Amino acid sequence: MPIISNANHDFSVYSVSSDDSSFDRFFTEIPETETLKGVYYSRAQRLREPRTQAEPDLAIINVGGNSYAFPWSTLEKFPQTRLGRLRFCSTPEEISRLCDDYDEIRKEFFFDRNPMAFRMILNFLAAGKLRLLRDLCAVSLHDELNYWGMDPSHMERCCRRKLLTRVDEKTEKDRKDQEWRQRRSHLQQQSQDIRQGFSR
Repeated sequence: MPIISNANHDFSVYSVSSDDSSFDRFFTEIPETETLKGVYYSRAQRLREPRTQAEPDLAIINVGGNSYAFPWSTLEKFPQTRLGRLRFCSTPEEISRLCDDYDEIRKEFFFDRNPMAFRMILNFLAAGKLRLLRDLCAVSLHDELNYWGMDPSHMERCCRRKLLTRVDEKTEKDRKDQEWRQRRSHLQQQSQDIRQGFSR
């Protein structure tokens, strides 16, 4: 009996009967074997005791009350930044020029700066991407970049354009405010001179 089609072929030779004998020519019996455990994988083992494990050379930086620990090697590509220079400081005087405070026991450097901006900078040092966050004032970020010794040219192009536009706007506003203050002071001086002239 043909399957639903316009063909006149007999497909009964291809049918599967209820007995398993028709599969014998296709599938041979595979003997069951017991699996061997641990042939390809071995159990995990501790390589070293925690006490004997060498501690990595970590920088512990506290910015605005938030502590961050990262390998000093993160700064190898950025030796001219504040943190890059701090890495090679050897005397307390050199350290005090670059940070606000230093804990000799914990080897922790303290900075009284914006922690949100520092997270962006730390992310850049680790991942190589510096982006402007919506929650952070562009002018404030620009000041933080200057403090940490980071060049805005490291920013993504779109973020750098926004940052520099906002900084230029702020500079222009400050310039206009200064001109207005000078003009106001000049007018006040003139009106004071006129009043003194009438009183004579």
